[in-house]
Amino acid sequence: MTWMPPQIEQYRNRWPLGSMARLALELLLNVAARRYDVHELGLTHIKDSKLVWRPHKTLRSTGKQLAISITPELRAALDAIPKGIRADGVTTFVVNEHGRQFASAATFGSRFADWCPWLDCSPSSVTTAEFDPIARTVSVRPRCVLWRMLAPPASS
Repeated sequence: MTWMPPQIEQYRNRWPLGSMARLALELLLNVAARRYDVHELGLTHIKDSKLVWRPHKTLRSTGKQLAISITPELRAALDAIPKGIRADGVTTFVVNEHGRQFASAATFGSRFADWCPWLDCSPSSVTTAEFDPIARTVSVRPRCVLWRMLAPPASS
């Protein structure tokens, strides 16, 4: 199932700003990253108000580096995370209940599914189509059906 605006609104209503569940969703939606990248992204990837990283999927092929602006929604989610929630030395944005990085993308994906049992829920269901506004910015074609639906038509 690809998430539609009602499912996203339901999830946001259930998980307020300041929760790891909400931060995970905002990362998936606002940078159209895959679950592997979301579980790896962190403070060290912020450069000049952008998230800069090489997606795991392209490491052995193009090695393309992405630089995606931090949206106001994502900035709000990042700023709302309580200080001290991460264990010492942990720099990833999304952490488990012990303040540590998730052991793998699969464990992050399982936890994400736990956060929304009322939906057919996985990180890949949040980002499953082309994300045109960002594609125009970074010359890649990330996946996110929500943004394709909400994006203004491309000018001719």
